[in-house]
Amino acid sequence: MSQQPDKPGALLNTISRWLVAVSGVALVAMMLHIVADISLKYLFRHPIPGTTEIVSAIYMVSIVFLPLMAVTLIDSHISVEFFTKFLKPSTARRLNAVVLLITFIIVSVFFFAAFDQALRKTASGESWETADGYIAIWYSRWLVPVGIGFCAIAFGRNLLRAIAALRKEQP
Repeated sequence: MSQQPDKPGALLNTISRWLVAVSGVALVAMMLHIVADISLKYLFRHPIPGTTEIVSAIYMVSIVFLPLMAVTLIDSHISVEFFTKFLKPSTARRLNAVVLLITFIIVSVFFFAAFDQALRKTASGESWETADGYIAIWYSRWLVPVGIGFCAIAFGRNLLRAIAALRKEQP
């Protein structure tokens, strides 16, 4: 008996790969931007205006938040098994499902808070002051709810899989 391909899982994996790719592009762009800024500063005494603001508002946010879905899908978040290693496997699986539920709820609340913040910053047209003027950064506020939202979806997926596994083991 063959198993049907996991279409939702394939879609989530594709999305997570794209988010990791965008994060990787942001990492390379950040490195090139900083090297160019330092080179121009020391060679020509003319740094790139707003480098610190661009790095902190755009590049770093992309690098931190966009890969969260990939980390969640491969279950690579930090975990400590100090107490659970002494539990029976079935009890540990139940506890894991409870932890996944709690984590899904917390990440979902964080998503809605980040989404609300992004809406507010977009409406106000948020910009940061630099030595040479202002840099609009309101659009970078959307990176947080995108990354956290897809992370919440991945936690939901992991939760559904944990529940399905628990149902299979019951007689």
